[in-house]
Amino acid sequence: MTDPSNPTPRQAAAGLQQLWQLVQDGRRGHAIALATTLLDVKVTDARYFAALGHALHSLQQFDAARLALQHAISLQPGAASLHLGLANVQLALGNLVAAGAACERSLALQPGYPDALFFRSGLRRQTDGDNHVDELEAALGNPPAAPDAHARILFALARELEDLGRYEESFSVLLRGARLYRSTLQFDLAEEAGFLAAIAGAWTREQVTKRDVSSTSGGRTPIFITGLPRTGTTLVERILGAHSAVHSAGELPDFVRRLNEMMEGLPGLEGRSRARMVPASTRLDFAGLARSYLEGTAPLTGDTPCFIDKLPQNSIYLGLIQRALPGAKLVLVQRHPMDTCYSMFKQIFTDSFAFSYDLDELAGYFISHEHLMSHWIEVLGERLHVIRYEDVVADLEAETRRLLAFCGLPWEPACLEFHRSSAPSTTASASQVRQVIYSSSVGKWRRFRAQLQPLESRLRAAGCLDRWEQ
Repeated sequence: MTDPSNPTPRQAAAGLQQLWQLVQDGRRGHAIALATTLLDVKVTDARYFAALGHALHSLQQFDAARLALQHAISLQPGAASLHLGLANVQLALGNLVAAGAACERSLALQPGYPDALFFRSGLRRQTDGDNHVDELEAALGNPPAAPDAHARILFALARELEDLGRYEESFSVLLRGARLYRSTLQFDLAEEAGFLAAIAGAWTREQVTKRDVSSTSGGRTPIFITGLPRTGTTLVERILGAHSAVHSAGELPDFVRRLNEMMEGLPGLEGRSRARMVPASTRLDFAGLARSYLEGTAPLTGDTPCFIDKLPQNSIYLGLIQRALPGAKLVLVQRHPMDTCYSMFKQIFTDSFAFSYDLDELAGYFISHEHLMSHWIEVLGERLHVIRYEDVVADLEAETRRLLAFCGLPWEPACLEFHRSSAPSTTASASQVRQVIYSSSVGKWRRFRAQLQPLESRLRAAGCLDRWEQ
């Protein structure tokens, strides 16, 4: 741009395109620097600042994202999607009241807006005297044509009915929503199960414990908090992230991204299924993988001695992470299988966990994932710290002390006050982690035991419930 403060529309658009390319390439440092510059340009197109706000949100630059979206709203105050985008940023920042206000403004501008209805239903617990059931049922009287949008309204209604104790109605509505949402997704359970089984077969104890020349963590200690979503990974992240020596970098896709890039560079794998490609993963340049991961994540990991990477999918690659980053701390969070599955079933995820909208597929995936986790526990031994959500809820201090000891960190009482932390959170649990610890989610699946009986039978037959009922 010849004049960065007063670019032409074409120049501004080119700047945004360059920004998104940097984001997609994982070049966060350059992306953040460019995004900061783009925030100051003098254009009057709300779409420009909306796109910039979205990019800044993805870069975890939440304060800057808020500014971009507020500017977009000043240029186009009647756009409901802009107000909902601002609501999402405010939620990440922990500004729950502001998030609710922005969401309500979105709905005032566009009544029945499915994304806003779904967002609002998860902000707080609904009560008999203060809920949106009538509004949601009215919206379903003339549902949107798009199945995913229709499903969001059903999921929102199911949430609110559950809060009100209307459990049979809630589950019936949830089933409808899940079927609709599943119809929009492509997923092959057999292919996924074969992939997980292949990882366990290739990644033996010998492979996991090999040491590669020059493998290093760059003088810092990455802490990988892993596990299926809705198991308490965010809670554990917030507890550990409250320590003065730890910075939480959120859910980073970098390890999996770098791993896939390196796999694509190996010769002779063209046309193979993911399962058949797995054996080749033991021959990667793991020192190079470690360097690439650390360099790519550096703009988001702060300057503390330790940083947290909380991407749930990293649980699949625990052995590979150990091989590439032998100094990393590996944490696996687990929760009662039925609570885990039910909690996943009632959540809409974005671009991931396609198996979670069908109870039979959910059971099949959970069983395959559990087998792989049992394998990691066996081959990693003391290198892997396993923590149960229920134990954290029952005795927060004892479990926190064990976790800190595993990570080589001294005791800090601030970890017990995690709910006071102002650190951003972008997960589905973003509103819950602002509260003191509670036990009301333990055993919640039992309210739906009759409806979940086929799921329970499959998990029991596979032995997944044995150690939880001893």
